[in-house]
Amino acid sequence: MRFSLSRVPRGNTCPGVNRAVIEYLVSKRTDFAGQTIFDVPCGNGDLLDVVKALFPGSRTIGADIKEPSSFAHEFHRFDAEQSDAFKNISDCRLITCVSGVMEFDNTSAFLRNLAAVSTADATIIVTNDNLATVRDRILYFLFGRFRQFKTTPGSCVTTWKIIHIANLVRSLNDAGFRVDEVRYVIGSWAEWLWLPLAAPIYFLQLLYFMISERETPLAEKTKFFPFTSTLARHYLLICGKNSESAASASPFGTN
Repeated sequence: MRFSLSRVPRGNTCPGVNRAVIEYLVSKRTDFAGQTIFDVPCGNGDLLDVVKALFPGSRTIGADIKEPSSFAHEFHRFDAEQSDAFKNISDCRLITCVSGVMEFDNTSAFLRNLAAVSTADATIIVTNDNLATVRDRILYFLFGRFRQFKTTPGSCVTTWKIIHIANLVRSLNDAGFRVDEVRYVIGSWAEWLWLPLAAPIYFLQLLYFMISERETPLAEKTKFFPFTSTLARHYLLICGKNSESAASASPFGTN
């Protein structure tokens, strides 16, 4: 099936994120026939619509706090705080969580719930806002805030929880997942305007990586913090499941 990535809708996330997810799925050349694909939170179903068009033989499920008015997939209403949040869902071969982890109070419990409903060979794609951009570093240095988050978020603001990539990787590992690949998403040409500042700052960061925390290999550090991390607004963590007998340690330690 021919498909243009330019047709992937933005959805309720940063520009280019849904496209990056679809680009990865297409590159794997798996048809997911007879398998379950689970998207949480699913929002209006924009991502699932594209997934179903690409993999018509799959079972597509979406979950969120409120069902959209028009939704062409199986829907489950859920509360991320409940231990049985996904009690009627099982055997998921692919799970996507786009711009969702910053909306839940207990991220670790949410990820454990995902592990419980996924197959042993499942792939989970978790995306999150990147806090390591040059722009965010300057904003935090000058004003004590990040661009995606207000200084004093109100009770009606959904995207409010600040999660550093190291914390997210640790939570994924504790839930039984391993991070196989990290992809940063530069979704706008405007992000390249920070390039003159990004280059010298990243050079200093590399020097810091070389002399600090030497128990962690430099390649592991740059895997999670490549040069694009100084520019990209968002990132994808593409994960598999650890076997129960061979869970790996977090690359960022266990403190």
